Amino acid sequence: MKNTKLISLLKTFSKKEIKEFEKFLSSPYHSASAVLSPLFDELIRYYPQFDHPELTKEKLYAKLYEGTYNDEYIRKMMSRLYASAKDFLINEELKERVTERELLLLSQFRKRNLDTQFTGLAQQLEKDVSASRLAIEEFLDLGVGLTGEQTDYYRNKEAYGKTLHHAGHQVEAVAAQFVYYLIKGLIAKETASRAYAGGFYPPVLEALEKNFNLEEFLRSASDESTALKLMVIDHYIYLSLCDPDDMDMYEKAKAAFLLNIEDLSLQTRHDYFKWLSSAITSQSKYAKSEEIRQRARTEGFKLIKLRFEHNAVFPEGKKTLDIQNFVIILKHSLMERDFEWADKFVEDYVPRLEPEHIDNMKEYSIALVECIRGNFEKSLEHLIKVKPTTPFIKFDVRELNLVLFYELELYEEARYLISNSQKYFENTTELAPHVKKSGMTFLKYYKMLVKYTDRHDKSEIELNYNKMRSEKLMTAKSWLTSKFDAILK
Repeated sequence: MKNTKLISLLKTFSKKEIKEFEKFLSSPYHSASAVLSPLFDELIRYYPQFDHPELTKEKLYAKLYEGTYNDEYIRKMMSRLYASAKDFLINEELKERVTERELLLLSQFRKRNLDTQFTGLAQQLEKDVSASRLAIEEFLDLGVGLTGEQTDYYRNKEAYGKTLHHAGHQVEAVAAQFVYYLIKGLIAKETASRAYAGGFYPPVLEALEKNFNLEEFLRSASDESTALKLMVIDHYIYLSLCDPDDMDMYEKAKAAFLLNIEDLSLQTRHDYFKWLSSAITSQSKYAKSEEIRQRARTEGFKLIKLRFEHNAVFPEGKKTLDIQNFVIILKHSLMERDFEWADKFVEDYVPRLEPEHIDNMKEYSIALVECIRGNFEKSLEHLIKVKPTTPFIKFDVRELNLVLFYELELYEEARYLISNSQKYFENTTELAPHVKKSGMTFLKYYKMLVKYTDRHDKSEIELNYNKMRSEKLMTAKSWLTSKFDAILK
């Protein structure tokens, strides 16, 4: 069957979601969807791929409905099932958003003039909509919604004193939300210009950047608002991105964050650690000073340790670590050659990856650790057991293979993998452009190393040394630098 919107959506459902959707369709509350259950039951026989040759609209119709095939009718039924699947996803999403559901209920109480219920729920929400309970964006967005509902409620009651009181809080909430998204926009602009070599210049953002004195605003307003205190952290993060050689802004962001950390929800702690990590990683890559780059690399590992101390390794509600963050954490520990910490991390956190990645990442982790230790043969023994199941794993395994082939003087294997990698980077669509560029830049200089082993002619290495050191988007830069240094010594 053609990959329709319905089939595309059902392919994404987990086994648990399939069972829950089945209950959803058969629920008396969704009685209009009950007639769709037979169609769903028949379709789900082909889950999860839905690519069996027997799965056609004509055969579905023959099994489920009477009379001659009616293409319009089967399309209509599939369209209704697709609509029900979308309703199911909305329902599932709202189950997780408890405070947002309560805010929707508050709106209904206001519209129905249920005063006791409205005021009682509003008082409860004033406690719930706090930075200590919610992620920062939820806190800001729901704060605007709650104060808006309260303002509308008292305006309708013509209680203008209370209307103005809540309108004041609404203005404060909107201002905090505005400043938050303004700073996030500025951070996105700066990140895009450095990491992605792309433009991010919305006209409104440019106008605000030129005409709105953000620093002065935060200095005068942040003492009055919990939300705006958090914006100070974001502003320092933005300034650190603007000048990678100035670590003072990063240090101020970190200090302001740690000063307020006990008042923040677990999700907000996790988010700010992530944003601080992005800032310090940017400085480790883009600072002109080698001293600053090294300080930033060391600080990156200190920041990771703080994440563990403050129980902010996982996003709130999540019990598994994604493989990309796992590898970033492991590589930071190995850059600092803290093998004891790295070994303990692998032992404790490989089991906390998604089940389908555990075996792969165990072998990859051992390979990476042994490579940094200098045990190259042992590293390769483990690396060949890794199956390239995701683009991220493919990329990292390819990089580590190239490093090991060079270290073990397996130059023919290295040449073959260079050729294979060039074709992969040129043709793949599964990697982000900046990731592809970092891999291709690495290959460019790696080829010079392998070429040197043929004739021991330093001229190409000498000619390209400074250019290689100044590259911004290149994977395994410290390893390449060490090899160039050894040749030129």
